[in-house]
Amino acid sequence: MHEAIRHVKTADGDMPVEVFTPTQTGACPGIIFFMDIFGFRDELRDMCRRYAAAGYAVFLPGLFYRQGNPCFQPTSQPGDGAPAEASALNEALTTEMTAEDTANLIQQVAKLTEVLVPAFGTVGYCMGGRHAMASAARNKGDVRAAASLHGGRLINATPHSMEKLIDDMEAELFFGFAKDDPTCPPDHQSIIEQALAVSSTPGRIEYFDAAHGWTFPERYCFDKPAAERAWTCVLDLFGRRLQQRANAGAVQRMPPVEAV
Repeated sequence: MHEAIRHVKTADGDMPVEVFTPTQTGACPGIIFFMDIFGFRDELRDMCRRYAAAGYAVFLPGLFYRQGNPCFQPTSQPGDGAPAEASALNEALTTEMTAEDTANLIQQVAKLTEVLVPAFGTVGYCMGGRHAMASAARNKGDVRAAASLHGGRLINATPHSMEKLIDDMEAELFFGFAKDDPTCPPDHQSIIEQALAVSSTPGRIEYFDAAHGWTFPERYCFDKPAAERAWTCVLDLFGRRLQQRANAGAVQRMPPVEAV
């Protein structure tokens, strides 16, 4: 596996991106990993490595780069809130910002890795869920699959509220909802379920009998059976939607055979 730290140029500055690839050359599909409110840390890097080990080029952008890309210690007890600074950064970060950041990342991918990336998927955890989905909508020609795991504030008072975005998607969608999630309560989950049911956009929802944040191995709320189920669901989605296109991209980029 190859790992590197690169930067994407945006209108607001240089966004750090940690890159994880199963190889240094060749072609493989890409996954853009949208972080949670606590930011860069080894826990996220290990999750990115797991995606890379499954055959993907993984890009972990520092979404808080406009404020210097701070990171925070995750809460360790039920009921603990996020630090005030992290919450303020979450409030200030709009999906319009991250959708544009994603467009820049995709446009500059050749500067981030020598691996050819013919198709992308997005996956977001907690705060990252809504950004993964909005970025898929904004970059529909490149993003073929999008997943949100215990995503927060998916329903909100913006044009990018999820029930408004779903019909504008071309990616196949997966929503993994947590039980009794204050960041995405049952009425919000129901709105998304109804919007997906009447939309031509492909996608599905799975309800997990687990707490918000259940996918993070180092968090108090980690639920290993539910986390493994989530990995299965997301890797199945990416395998169906991205691997075939990546293989086609590799064939198209093969040099022509010269006549003898």
